Amino acid sequence: MKIKTNEVPTWDGDNNSILKWLDKTNHLAYRNLRVYRELGLIAPLRLTDHAARWFHALPNLMQQEIQQNWGMFRLAISSHFMNQQWFDKMKGQILRMRYRQKGHENEFPTDYFYRKRHAIEEVFTLTPSETIMEIMNGAPHYWKVLIDTTRITTVLKLQDLLKFHEDNLMKDPNAHQYNLERRIKVLESKPNQRSTRMARTFEAETNFVNRKKLPFKKKFTGNPVNFLQYKYPQNNNIKSSRKTPGEKGCCGCRHCRSKNHWHFNHVFEKEDRKAKAFLANLDYDSYQAYLDYEESYKEEESNKNDDMPALETAEEEEDPTDILDDKDFQTSLV
Repeated sequence: MKIKTNEVPTWDGDNNSILKWLDKTNHLAYRNLRVYRELGLIAPLRLTDHAARWFHALPNLMQQEIQQNWGMFRLAISSHFMNQQWFDKMKGQILRMRYRQKGHENEFPTDYFYRKRHAIEEVFTLTPSETIMEIMNGAPHYWKVLIDTTRITTVLKLQDLLKFHEDNLMKDPNAHQYNLERRIKVLESKPNQRSTRMARTFEAETNFVNRKKLPFKKKFTGNPVNFLQYKYPQNNNIKSSRKTPGEKGCCGCRHCRSKNHWHFNHVFEKEDRKAKAFLANLDYDSYQAYLDYEESYKEEESNKNDDMPALETAEEEEDPTDILDDKDFQTSLV
C-alpha cells in the first residue's frame, strides 16, 4: 500500500507544534514497512520555512543517509530541534498546563486529558500513578469530589471516569463567585470617574478665575433681525403714550428704527397698506426675540388699561333699606 504525498502533514519548524507533527506522521508509518521506508523520502518534501531551510543546509551525503526510512529522518530532526533546552522549556509548559487555560477556554474535560497525557508521554517517563497525579494537578479542585484518585490504578480508568462525569465536571459550582470577583477587578482597574470629574471642575474654575473680565454690554430685546436698510426714515415725532421701547430696554421700531414708539404704533402714510408675511421668514432665534418684543408691548398696554378710571352709573339706585318718615308711616296704617 502506497502513501500519497498530500497525506503527510506539513511542518514549518515551530517548536511548539513539533510533537503534533511527529505524532501524526508516526501513525502513518505504522501502516506497513513500505510506508515506513517511503516516509523517509516524502517527509522532507513536506517541510516548509525554517524546517525546509534546515534540511537543505545539510550535506548531500547526510541528506541521503537520513532519507533511508522514517526512523532515520525522525532521529535527525529530533536531535536538532528537540535539544536539551527544548526539553527544559517543554517540561515547564507541561507542569503549568491547566484545564481551560488561555487558548483552550472551550475544551471539554476529556480534551484536557488527551492534551496533557500526550505531552507527558512525549517528554517525561512517569509511572501510571504519577501521570494520573500530574493530570489532576491541573484540574479544578471540585473534580476531586466526583473522581477519587485513590481508587484509580491505570490512566485508561481515569479517562473512562472523566468521560462518564463529563457533564458534571463542566459545571463549576464557584462560577458565580468567580464572575463576581472578575467584575470587581474590572471596576477597580478603571480610573475613579468622580476624581476625574472633580479635576475637570477645578481646572474649569481656575480658567474662569484667570479669564479677563469683559465689560458688560446690555443686550436689547425685540428686533428679530438686524435691518441694513429701513423702509421709512427715522420718525421720533411718533411717541407711545406710556413707556417707549427705549425706556423698556427694547429695540426700536422695525420700520423706522425710532425708539420713541413701538412698531405696532408706527403710522403709515397710506392706510391701505398690504400685509406682508414677516414672521414666515424668521428663524427660531429671531422668532423668539419677536415674541419677547411683543410681550413687552402687551405689558405696557395692560398697564395702560389698568390706570383708566371706572365709569360711574348715571343714576343712583334708591336704597330699599331707607326708613320711611313718620308721616308716610301713619298714612300707610290708615
